[in-house]
Amino acid sequence: MRSSLRSPSAVDRLRWRLRWDSEQHLHVRGRGHEVKPEISRRSGVSEYVWQFEALQPWSLDPDAPTWFTPWPWIEVSEFEDWQAVAQWGARLFEPPAELGPGLGAVVEQVRASSSAPKVQLRNALRYVQAEIRDLAVARTICGPGWSRALPKSSRGRRWRTAP
Repeated sequence: MRSSLRSPSAVDRLRWRLRWDSEQHLHVRGRGHEVKPEISRRSGVSEYVWQFEALQPWSLDPDAPTWFTPWPWIEVSEFEDWQAVAQWGARLFEPPAELGPGLGAVVEQVRASSSAPKVQLRNALRYVQAEIRDLAVARTICGPGWSRALPKSSRGRRWRTAP
């Protein structure tokens, strides 16, 4: 999670507070500022508090790219770095030990459709687009406790948008 420390208006005082389960390690980084949070722990909850004063309004060049963030921010995550995020996310795409009878038949159909890997890939992609729809990544995927649905259950739901 990232929280910007600027607004279009001047801010006399800004207090940013985060409460977090003390049993879960939290990685905190400040970008573009040197303010460290005050940290207190009570009843299994860690509280991080940042206090800023006399924040100037932001002004962004209209030609700046949309991803450019020139002002300071606070960044917090359960993950130490992007490599840890990638390792966590990789398990979401590991093939399951058991596909189930329906999906196993689809896999065999795709394999039998051609000996060319590119054609097999195209046929598998068409099946997924027509029958499973797509991979939806929700904002609720926010940490190591999240788990994915198995392909056999996703295939059974067959969620689709109307044509």
